[in-house]
Amino acid sequence: MLGELMVLARLEAGQEIRKLAEFDAAGLLTELGAAQQAVAQAANLFLDLQGPAPLVIEGDAEKIRRLAKNLLVNALKYTELGGVTVSWGGEPESWWLMVQDTGPGLATGAKSSLVAGLQEATASAKEADEMSAARAGETSRVLSAPEDAPGPARRGPQPPGEGIGLSIVKRLCELLDASLEIASSAETGTTFRVVLPRRYRGPQSARVLSGPARGGARPGRT
Repeated sequence: MLGELMVLARLEAGQEIRKLAEFDAAGLLTELGAAQQAVAQAANLFLDLQGPAPLVIEGDAEKIRRLAKNLLVNALKYTELGGVTVSWGGEPESWWLMVQDTGPGLATGAKSSLVAGLQEATASAKEADEMSAARAGETSRVLSAPEDAPGPARRGPQPPGEGIGLSIVKRLCELLDASLEIASSAETGTTFRVVLPRRYRGPQSARVLSGPARGGARPGRT
């Protein structure tokens, strides 16, 4: 948990930037799922991986791995019967990853501080993308989360680790210009769907991860 708190603190302080490179998202998610199969088996849960391979995209592989891992670990942790499905797919301008569980669902409520944060991050990503798209004479590719999305607070007492993990997911979505869509019910479980750009546009995309500047200046996000 201490490590997660440190990651969240760096994200909230703007000390992380995108390090973009071309990679196979399908391979990354397949590897991540394989690493969690033992956890699923120990809990008598299934863990299915579904999606086309390869799926070559431009992005920050390290941050996408962390985002997907946080969603997957939470799904396995709070699912008692059934299991979890991780799926992915691509469109010409975007790609998506989805984590579905058969757990107890999330408690609803638009006043949830976490869902408010998720909506804020999605709105920020959409606004930034619309500005970039306007300069290029195009339309935004970032999808907005539904206004009536359920609040992501688990029924019953919420263990501290979940809030941290999902807060990191929220901040990573903001950093990666991604949207996060949530669907949940007690009958069907919870689905998290993240939609990311397949390619990033010119000057706003940092393709080199810079270290701290000399003289104490803190690197910003471009």
